[in-house]
Amino acid sequence: LNGVSLKSAALAEMLSTRRGYSEVVRRDGIHVEYDPRFLLFEFSSNIILRDAQIRLVKSFIEAVDKGDSLCHQLIMGAGKTTVIAPLLALILGSSKRLVVQVVPGALLEMIRGVMRTTFSSLILKPVYTFLFDRADE
Repeated sequence: LNGVSLKSAALAEMLSTRRGYSEVVRRDGIHVEYDPRFLLFEFSSNIILRDAQIRLVKSFIEAVDKGDSLCHQLIMGAGKTTVIAPLLALILGSSKRLVVQVVPGALLEMIRGVMRTTFSSLILKPVYTFLFDRADE
């Protein structure tokens, strides 16, 4: 009985966790609007996205939609490799738009592993590696 109580409390906490990508809309009643790609990413990665991560991803999406460039620096541990890059690849990649991630050789295996893990189970996207050198023509 104690185990069921703990699991139900954990489930209730998980279901009531505020999501930074959802918005309560009051028009013809009350309902919640959200981008399902954020929810799918949270579910498949078993994480809760932080508000700062959501804002950053949305700012990149907005910049791409406007045709602008954007560069942003994050501190170590803010989710660049495991959250921001895969989420941008999920949202921005399409049959008309290629998402390219350029990384130093020392990080290639780790980052390729993260991307393949992210896009190999629930969310299916191919991950390719193009090796090149600045001297290549």
